[in-house]
Amino acid sequence: MSTSRRARSSAARAPAAPRRSRPARVAAVSTSDRHTRIGPAVILRFVFVPLLLPIQICGHQAGMVTVYGDASGLASPHDDNSGDMGYWASHQYEHMAEVMAISRLLRGRQFGHAVDVGGGYGRLSMVLRDYADRVTLTDPSLLQVERAQQFLRGRSGVEIRLMDAAHLDFDDDSVDLAVLVRVLRHLPDPAGELAEIARILRPGGCAIIEAANVLHAVTRHRYSRSSHAITESPATVRSRPGKHAGGTAFVSHHPERLMLQLAMCGLQVERMLSVSSLRRLWRHKPGRVLRAAENALQVSLAPMYLGPSLFFLARKQDLAGSHESLALEAGCR
Repeated sequence: MSTSRRARSSAARAPAAPRRSRPARVAAVSTSDRHTRIGPAVILRFVFVPLLLPIQICGHQAGMVTVYGDASGLASPHDDNSGDMGYWASHQYEHMAEVMAISRLLRGRQFGHAVDVGGGYGRLSMVLRDYADRVTLTDPSLLQVERAQQFLRGRSGVEIRLMDAAHLDFDDDSVDLAVLVRVLRHLPDPAGELAEIARILRPGGCAIIEAANVLHAVTRHRYSRSSHAITESPATVRSRPGKHAGGTAFVSHHPERLMLQLAMCGLQVERMLSVSSLRRLWRHKPGRVLRAAENALQVSLAPMYLGPSLFFLARKQDLAGSHESLALEAGCR
């Protein structure tokens, strides 16, 4: 056999070059949010995820009931207990987690005018004051406005106005930062309110939008035990005693549907956080431990939509082509 034939025969018998393997899933996690890194946060994600479902299910309030199906047409009450200072005295973990999320999303930024839409008695207004020259708190409830006047008395830089989120009395392109926390959970269809946020924001301005999450671990478990499937239509959870008496409806939203609604208004989501994932452990573990875990999980759990509450940081797109300069002016960079 000639040398050339032996070479060809040897090449034919040689094993094929191995295919390039796909990147490990953990690497994909690290690129899903530009602030996520392979490290303790990602490790905690895989440690805590198997524990989240039993923790949240065992601690879930027995007095709550899920109403399956479309939530459209339900009332959106202005005076619910989440605006009561007494309510937050027993929900300190959730308050801590929400302040942590807002601070994380706004860290290193400074705005001119911020609006706390549906801000209730002003629980988060002073947090926003750290990132804005002036803050306007708006709420459609006269009761909440009166509470805010008492709570914020003597604190400078915050204006309080009676105003509905669907009809914000601000000029077009006049606000640098708008925040809606615990507002969408009373709105089965927030399209009008989101459009108002987009209208009042300057091009390049920022919005923080919070929503109760229909893909929450507990909700997934509840749906898996029923004949219903999770859809993109809003689902509601409301107190059992109020189920047959027109009780307060708490609406959970599908994150992908919500991001689409934001995009249709010209608001591009840049970051997302999963918030209050360990709220059922507040009475069983030291606060310092929970704060550290919450801090790590807010980013690492976000791509899986597991938390009960999701925070979105969105920026108004500049259709005129001067996006970058206006973003710097608005402080969202």
